[in-house]
Amino acid sequence: MSNSISGPSRPRNLDDRHDEPPPAPPPVPLRREYPLAPAGDRRSDAALVEFVRNRATAPATGAAAPTGAAATAPKSAPLGPANDRILYVGLNPDSADVESGALRKLRPDTKAIVATGGDVLKHGGASFDLATADGRAAFTARLGLRGKSADEVATVLANVSAGGRGTVARIAVTWSAAEHGEAIPSRVVLSGHSNGRYVGGGGNMLEFGDVRALARALPQAARQIEDVHISGCFSNGNARDENATWRAAFPNMTTLWAYEEYAPGAPVHHLAAWEAMTRGRQDKVVPAPWLRAQSVACWSSRGGYVDRNVPLEALERSKRAADAAFDGLMAGSPRIASPRAEPAVSYYSAYRSLANRTERPDRQELAHRADQLLALRSYEPTVRGRFADTYASEIDRGFRALGLPAPDLRTLTRAQAVAETRKFHEAIARANPVPAAARALEPLLRALDTLDPKTIKPEWSTHAG
Repeated sequence: MSNSISGPSRPRNLDDRHDEPPPAPPPVPLRREYPLAPAGDRRSDAALVEFVRNRATAPATGAAAPTGAAATAPKSAPLGPANDRILYVGLNPDSADVESGALRKLRPDTKAIVATGGDVLKHGGASFDLATADGRAAFTARLGLRGKSADEVATVLANVSAGGRGTVARIAVTWSAAEHGEAIPSRVVLSGHSNGRYVGGGGNMLEFGDVRALARALPQAARQIEDVHISGCFSNGNARDENATWRAAFPNMTTLWAYEEYAPGAPVHHLAAWEAMTRGRQDKVVPAPWLRAQSVACWSSRGGYVDRNVPLEALERSKRAADAAFDGLMAGSPRIASPRAEPAVSYYSAYRSLANRTERPDRQELAHRADQLLALRSYEPTVRGRFADTYASEIDRGFRALGLPAPDLRTLTRAQAVAETRKFHEAIARANPVPAAARALEPLLRALDTLDPKTIKPEWSTHAG
C-alpha cells in the first residue's frame, strides 16, 4: 500500500482491486451547510448513507505494513499494533446515529460513543458519580488502573466541566484497555457543533483540551492513535496551528482532518473519503478539490497543512462589514430569529475565521465577538429561555425592588429584551440607596446585554458553530 494519498482520491469499494481510482467529481462552489441541516439536506445525507452502504460490500482489511517514508520517518514513540479500527465520539444528537451507522458500514468493528450528558456513568454493572472523588476513584479501580495512571485519569475527570464527565469517562473505558497491553482503535472521530475548541450538541460538550489531557494520562493508548478526524465547524486551527499540541498528546499521530469554515451536517460522504484516505499508516493526506471546496482542511506529517487558501483580504472585507453592523445586531436590529439567519451567519464566520489565524494580534477580541454572535444566533430558540430559567428568582426580585414589573424574558425578542434592561439600568441609576436585589441582578443583565460568554454559556446555543 502506498503511504500517501493525493488529492484526486475518492472512497472506493473495499473489494475494488483496480489501480486507477474512480474519477473525482468536478469542484463545486462552496455552499454553506450547517450542522443541523434543513429537511432537504437531511434527505440528501440519507441518500449518502445508502451510498456508503452500497460501497461497503466486503469486509474491511487490516492495516498494511508501513512503507517508504512512513517506515523510516522518526517517531517520538514506538508504534503500537497496526489497525484501522475507528472510535467515533458523537456529541450532536441530530447527526451521531447517521454518522456512526455510516462508519459501521465501512468498518463493522467501529466503536461508537454517543454522548448523553451527565456526570454519572454506568459501567460493568456499577454506577459511578464522577463529580465526586470517591466516584472517580472507584471508576479508575474498575478500569484496572493503579498508581499514576489512576491518579491522572481521576484528575482529568475532576477538571472536566460539570455535565461532561460521562463522555470523557466513556472514552477512558476504551482507551484503558491499552494500559493492559490490548490494541485500541487507531483512528478517532470527534463530531459535533464546534467553534474550534470543542465539539458539542444537545447541551453536551467535549473540549479538545480534555481529550488531550486524557491521552497524556493514558500514554499506552495515546501512542496507538494515528489519525484524528474533527467533524466540526471552524476546527481547522487544530490542523494548521495546533497540530504540534495534538502530536504532543498523540506522539504517533500522522493526520488530522478538520474544517476551515462551516462543516456539512452529517457528512457521511466526507467520512467515507477520510476512511479510505487514512487506511494503513498514511503520512501524506491531501484532500481532493471537491473536499476542500466543502471546507475540508487537513494536516499530515509529510503533506503539511492544506485547505482552500482563502485570501486574508477576503476575510478582512467580511470583518469590516461585520464591524459596521455589530452594534445594531446586538441591539436587535435586524431581528435574528434562528441560527441560520443572515447576516449573523456570515459575520460570525468572518470573526471566527480570523480568530483562528495565529498571526492576528487581536485574536481574543475576534473570538469574543464570534462568541457573542453565536449566542445571538441562538438567542430566540434557546438562549433567552435558558437565561430566564437560570436566573428567574434574581430577575423577579431585582426588577420588583426598583418598582418595575419583571419582564418575561423567555418571550421577548432581542430588541424588546434590550429595552427592558435599559429601563432597569435607568432605574438603578436613580435609586439611592440601591436595593440589594437590584445590585445583585445588575451584572447579570449587563452580561445579557453584551451576551458575555462567561455568563451566557456556549452550550445554551442550539449551534456551537
